Amino acid sequence: MLAIRKLDTISGLAALSEGLAALHNEAYRDLPNFRPVQAQEFVDKAKADRRWPARLLFVAEDDAPCGFVSIEPTWAARSAGDLYPYVGGEIVLQASAVPAAGADDEVQGRLLRRAMRELASRGQQRMQVMVPAEASYLNALFAREGFREHRRLFSLRAKVGAQRMSPAPCTTRVMREQDLPAVLELHNRRFAGLHKAYGWEDVRPEDVTLLQNTARGCDPKGFLVAEADGEIVGYVTAMADEAFNAAHGLKRGFLALGPLGMAVSSFTAPAVSTGLALAALTSLAARGCTEAELVAEADDQAGLRFFADLGFKPVTEWVVLAARL
Repeated sequence: MLAIRKLDTISGLAALSEGLAALHNEAYRDLPNFRPVQAQEFVDKAKADRRWPARLLFVAEDDAPCGFVSIEPTWAARSAGDLYPYVGGEIVLQASAVPAAGADDEVQGRLLRRAMRELASRGQQRMQVMVPAEASYLNALFAREGFREHRRLFSLRAKVGAQRMSPAPCTTRVMREQDLPAVLELHNRRFAGLHKAYGWEDVRPEDVTLLQNTARGCDPKGFLVAEADGEIVGYVTAMADEAFNAAHGLKRGFLALGPLGMAVSSFTAPAVSTGLALAALTSLAARGCTEAELVAEADDQAGLRFFADLGFKPVTEWVVLAARL
């Protein structure tokens, strides 16, 4: 008999982690930007996350685990993106994975409805999920549960080394620990509008520490800042996930880690943005990457033009779906 229960202890998660990892990897291995999950990653993240008791993880069992759903609240979505079948998304409340043996619609539907009821009981009003536009079975699943398209994004990809270098009006270098307050102040100011619109919390130093300690592919050499006249005027993150590349036979890096992609001071934006992007690509090339990828808003025409000038082209379309609770 199918039963759905909440996993609310790390020991309970550890006992089922092998089965959950196998379900996730089987369900999503053919999707764009799939990253295989190791069982221990679930446990390590839970141990590292001081907010673990507030997370929602439901598992469906019929003698053995046959499906699960992981719901990441606002403050957590930004720090756990490397476990899910997409890269670079910041989602308010996301059904980050609904894998089920044989893509069982009944199991997936029951898991989603249970999670949505739990969120509603906590006073949440909306839930969002990001899925590839081409994943028709996932889009159909969420449509049946009342989700509707909210916005679209693109994965953009470029060859590393094809860009024309030009001098930047600043110095780009690896971020130092003492730079973090300035980087976060810049980030939170730059994205204040999005934070207000979607209910996101500001990024805090402990969020970055969690990323650095648990995210695969997190390399201190990939945290870069732009400095002018002794002031931090921009930042960018450039990461390479060896497990992802090994799974796909690629040498690809990503411009983003959790919420930290790229932001610059408005008064120097164009030239500093170009300098930072080129520095990020150079950093990836030094680590053996031959191509780079990022996620951009479909309606951000200025951003799409900026990256197009650097040789980035759309390769995958993503749909953000939302449902009222």
